[in-house]
Amino acid sequence: MNFDPHDDYYIKKELDREEKLDRMRMMAGLMEFFGVVAGVFAIFLLIVLIVSLCNWLYRDLSGVFSAMFSIFKN
Repeated sequence: MNFDPHDDYYIKKELDREEKLDRMRMMAGLMEFFGVVAGVFAIFLLIVLIVSLCNWLYRDLSGVFSAMFSIFKN
C-alpha cells in the first residue's frame, strides 16, 4: 500500500502539525516575555526592600548610639 505524499489528508495533517508548532512557539514567546516582566518586577521589589532595610538599620543604629552616648555625656 503506497501513500501519495501529495494526498489531501497528509497535506492537511502536515499543515495542522505546523500550525500547532507555531502556536507552541507563540506561547513559549509569551511565557518568556511574562517571565522577563516578572523578573524585572521582582528585582525592583528586592531593591525597594533592601533600601528600606538600610534606612531602618540606619535609624535603629543612630537611636542606639545616641542613647549610649547620652549616658556618657551625663
